[in-house]
Amino acid sequence: MAPIEELAADVRFESELKLRKTGSARLPRPSTPTPPAQLRQRQDSSEGKANAAEKETGALKSVAAKPKRIHRSKFHHLCVASCFIGFIAALALFQNQIKETARPAFDYVENTLFARVFFWALLFMIPEPSPVVVVWATWVAWGNFDSVYKAVSAWVCESYGQFFLFHGLLPVVVVCIYYFNGLFCLALEMHIAPEWLQKYRIQTKHKFDAKKLPALLRQVTFNFMFVVPPVTATYHRLMVLRYDEELPGPMEVVCSIFSYIAANEVYFYYVHSLMHRNKTLYGLVHKVHHEYKQPVALASLYAHPLEVAIVILGQFTIGPILFGGHFYTIFLWTCSVVMVSQTHHCGFHWPWIPAPKGEGQPEFHDLHHEKFNVNYGSFEFKYSLDGFHGTLPTDPFA
Repeated sequence: MAPIEELAADVRFESELKLRKTGSARLPRPSTPTPPAQLRQRQDSSEGKANAAEKETGALKSVAAKPKRIHRSKFHHLCVASCFIGFIAALALFQNQIKETARPAFDYVENTLFARVFFWALLFMIPEPSPVVVVWATWVAWGNFDSVYKAVSAWVCESYGQFFLFHGLLPVVVVCIYYFNGLFCLALEMHIAPEWLQKYRIQTKHKFDAKKLPALLRQVTFNFMFVVPPVTATYHRLMVLRYDEELPGPMEVVCSIFSYIAANEVYFYYVHSLMHRNKTLYGLVHKVHHEYKQPVALASLYAHPLEVAIVILGQFTIGPILFGGHFYTIFLWTCSVVMVSQTHHCGFHWPWIPAPKGEGQPEFHDLHHEKFNVNYGSFEFKYSLDGFHGTLPTDPFA
């Protein structure tokens, strides 16, 4: 045996003895250089596995980013739509008979403490119970709001005529609420308390781009000046409203607002979902509103003029058109829906919102802006229109 081979044999023998003493069952193989072709093959294999892993991760992210549409048959959709639209139509057609039937119980409850508390709770629950909303609801339900309203409305009627109650006083109040609330929320987000608000932000990775503010203000102001007045004047002709000095009681206002909410939800869901399902309507009209994937309160009226006329103003006025009411009730309803619309678009789960973070509004509508194909209505629960039509993120009936 050659000296080099003997030396190698001795080394292997000593290594085997050491491994046996330590209890190892396998001997290490002598390292041999890997041929270049084999190295290239291993490298290609590892790159292929990495690409496959990236594709799989991308597929999972795309699935998470865009929820799958829950399947419902056309017959199911037709039945659900017929039931809800038929209910609203029947309620509107037979409202006088319903009022006469319920008159004894209604008169018994009206102007009681129960009616006043119910009225107060409804006013601050519609736009979410923020500190400002609670103060406003308390003033309306328990304070001297009625006397202030009577004095202002009487002055408007004497100075400009009854016409300017709906077309003068109401628009001025709405514009003040909209711009004050929207600009204040934006100032909090950008200048006053950005770090404090970050923990309440719904979409934590997205922030408002200040460069978009001029275009946002131009579109919203254009809609307020040139779209809202003629459209609301048209809708006003279809309403049967009362303007007498005797204001409705709290229970009458509550019943009227509940009917407005029901009509608003049915109208908004089907018109809004049509805007998404029809590619032409979405591309030409509704896409403008969805330029903000992470919405802000000031952008709730940032929309195409046609959408402002049909969807936004339509959903707020369909209730008064079908069920009428006193102008006092319309005034309270309009102020509430302006605030609730901005809450749904604010982008923050405020600490005073009773629902836990991740549930209810404004997360419900915020997710619609982020994912596009879910949450067409306003309510997140199993027996809502979204639940029946399968447009919630998960199937509640599965």
